[in-house]
Amino acid sequence: MTNAQQCGVTLQTLDANTFDTGVILAQPPPHGIPRKEKCTYFDLLNYLTPIAATTLVQGLRDRVFVPPLKDVGWLRNIKPSTENDKAKLTQIVHAPKITSANRCVNWTSDSAISIERRYRAFGRLWTEILFAGGVKKRIILEDMELVPMPGVIEGLLKHASTTRKGTVQVSVETMRQVRFMVTGAKTSVDETTKEKEYLKPRFFVVDGDAAIFACKNGALRVKQITVEGKEKQHARLVLEGAKGWDQWRLRMENYVLLAKKLESKELSMGGEANTDSRSKEVEEGTEKASV
Repeated sequence: MTNAQQCGVTLQTLDANTFDTGVILAQPPPHGIPRKEKCTYFDLLNYLTPIAATTLVQGLRDRVFVPPLKDVGWLRNIKPSTENDKAKLTQIVHAPKITSANRCVNWTSDSAISIERRYRAFGRLWTEILFAGGVKKRIILEDMELVPMPGVIEGLLKHASTTRKGTVQVSVETMRQVRFMVTGAKTSVDETTKEKEYLKPRFFVVDGDAAIFACKNGALRVKQITVEGKEKQHARLVLEGAKGWDQWRLRMENYVLLAKKLESKELSMGGEANTDSRSKEVEEGTEKASV
């Protein structure tokens, strides 16, 4: 997740009171990460397991566990007085405790590459979207990969960002290609507004049975989605139940693109739900602030 360039194993003692603070008894030189751009947690585990086993066996043969114990960790032997060792100290990244929150996708702040890296590290990720009737449900995203931003979404967002206020004409053809699901996101729409949860659109296009989601600085292709309490399905089938243009109006507040549910009067009049009209009026938005 941190884009580390190397990996390794350590043989150390256990501490009765604290976690991961034992004496380092053996520490082989670090290794490069195999298939770095595609490597998953299980790939790395399979790669390091034989190295760890060899380190343990050699440690037993060398009787490194016999007192007095000698700490051979590279960190303990660093000399902060040298420039090279000072640089090494600044590169240390402590691993935080992993919780369910680490698997949650924050569509507003997370870039496409950071989401994809977490997927390779943790496996299945989750988010919450609104289905028909405004019911919020958790969905689990599976089988994910980085892909380029779909041109039709990029064009829509660039067109929408040309004006700060007013409306943007969205063609019926664009609406047929671009869909969106509605998610909750904590944000502040201006300097005087306290941060709170707003409803925001997440644009995607259907690609076979998969869906390609527009993200910050890229896009992600998701093949499988599981809705809480249900079995895993193709992403396309799940997202058919997430209403977009026919249930929501897009509106703009200081360059933050938000979603507002259509009133029953607007739905009954055909208004924005009428997909046969020549164009749709969508209050302007910008990719930088909202996607």
